Amino acid sequence: LTLPSQIAGGEALWKIVLDAKYDAVSSKAIELLNKIYTKLGENMEERLTEISSQFVEKAIDKLNVFYEYVTKQGENKSNEIVKLLKLIEIMLHDSEKKGNDCITPFLGLPKGNRLTLKVLNYATETTASTNLSDNFSLPVPSLLTLWQLKLVISNRLGVVPELLKISVSGLDIKESDNWRTPEDVQFAEEDIVKVSKRKEDYVARVNVVSNQKALTDKALEVFTEVFHRFS
Repeated sequence: LTLPSQIAGGEALWKIVLDAKYDAVSSKAIELLNKIYTKLGENMEERLTEISSQFVEKAIDKLNVFYEYVTKQGENKSNEIVKLLKLIEIMLHDSEKKGNDCITPFLGLPKGNRLTLKVLNYATETTASTNLSDNFSLPVPSLLTLWQLKLVISNRLGVVPELLKISVSGLDIKESDNWRTPEDVQFAEEDIVKVSKRKEDYVARVNVVSNQKALTDKALEVFTEVFHRFS
């Protein structure tokens, strides 16, 4: 069997991804490269973890090379870095949909039983008293993540999800619990969910890519710090 990393012309495809002058060409090459590494035949499924690791390692190695160009030679390699990050993003998205080895895919989580929660809205009120017209019942799957629950509630209230603070039965849900599900934290049918705004100052979202489709200086600084911290 031939592994994706051993396919003839594989390096040429990587070169097209990184060097293509036109975005449409680069995007098609990214799409094809991801398919080569993720759309495997049945006889290769048992080696999915190994193949995925090879793919990520190769992308990280190339990121490291471009980082050296930027820091030591002062060359602008932001376009190549953006393309590699896009490549990894698409690969992770496809892996989450399908799953990898024994890991349950996030986007493929079974949704579980439905719970009906009673939401008390303090997020959009101007007074401390409860306005019953702003409260509502919300049916949700028990295996929806708490972050997804925030998204549903924020869409209903017209509030940015990062601003929302959620508490159940007087217990505040921490930001570090966003990946958990209502089932994990033992939500029960007809539980009362209090929704309010956070007291902390909201950190605005910023662009990481400029109009020229290159990483901004601040984004490059942040990605560099993250790279060195976890590599």
